[in-house]
Amino acid sequence: MASGRVRASIAKEFSLLFRDKRLLAPIIIVPVVQVVILSYGATLEMKRAGAGVCDMDMTSETRRLISAMEATGYFKVKLVSSPENLTEMLDRREITIGIVIPHGFTSGRNRDLQVMVDGSNTSLGQTALFYFMGVMLKGFTQTAPIDDRVRILYNPCLKSSWFMVPGVVALVLLVFTMLLTAIAVVKEKEQGTLEQVIVTPIRPWEFVLSKTLPFIIVGAVQVSVVLAVAVLWFRIPFRGSLLVLACFAILMLMSTLSLGLFISVITRTQKQAMMTAYFIAPVLVMLSGFIIPLENMPKPSQAIAMLNPITYFLIALRAMFLKGWGFRELWPQALALFAYGAVLLSVSTWLVRRRVL
Repeated sequence: MASGRVRASIAKEFSLLFRDKRLLAPIIIVPVVQVVILSYGATLEMKRAGAGVCDMDMTSETRRLISAMEATGYFKVKLVSSPENLTEMLDRREITIGIVIPHGFTSGRNRDLQVMVDGSNTSLGQTALFYFMGVMLKGFTQTAPIDDRVRILYNPCLKSSWFMVPGVVALVLLVFTMLLTAIAVVKEKEQGTLEQVIVTPIRPWEFVLSKTLPFIIVGAVQVSVVLAVAVLWFRIPFRGSLLVLACFAILMLMSTLSLGLFISVITRTQKQAMMTAYFIAPVLVMLSGFIIPLENMPKPSQAIAMLNPITYFLIALRAMFLKGWGFRELWPQALALFAYGAVLLSVSTWLVRRRVL
């Protein structure tokens, strides 16, 4: 009897979800477009940043330094005649870094190389300084050039897309599933149909299952399509197990859907649900390690990040893609995702039982 009620409720949810045929394409296409746009736009790589050089030494060695900066592809060098010009160019944001090479630099009489960095853009300024110091370390230190033999594991070319795309996958999954679930329940409140559901013999867990299962299926399709784009379009190697990936995707879906259901419980209108979701989503994304490494966050932010399901999903997703990790290494993340989803789903179901809706 219970299974019949659940099947009927799920069939009703599917019919409501796909009643408007115009929604079918956006549900699949929009996540793909977001992944492509955000992955190309949200890059950590620096290319052709403006670099002003005031070469007061004018020797073959300093010209070699300038050529080495150009050859990296990270800098677009602009030669100026005086240090004051560098300051003006930094003020106008024409350059990110300015270098003053003094007289006698090559001969060793004056080794005080002056470097000015635009601190108004901290990320770009730090990156530019890092790359410039790499050029200096490679062949322009006072001692003999260092013959470095660096081996980069897991991402040999240091492609930022290999790091960013899994984060975008988690972002798309969070926004769509959380928002769709929250709006689906609140919409029934506004239309007055929820009271009709409450007086029926359907149980709270059956109501919750019927509301979440359709979005689990939709979310699974979205994950499959977006991950296919990551592998086929961005050529990100997947070194893990598809079975482990599927399990983590289900756990993540359970967490985000539980969060969406909880939002629907504590709000009364679709506008309130959307505002709440749009408030929560950026916080979860910023405190997940998507862009800012967890190690760089202050202790309170790290504590909040440990309560964030995206944190664990991102760690697992990046490790599966680039390191080939499985359940043996990722069981703590799986346990955390399961606990988060189970607790929030239990709370939401209890609130449904109490008819707080």
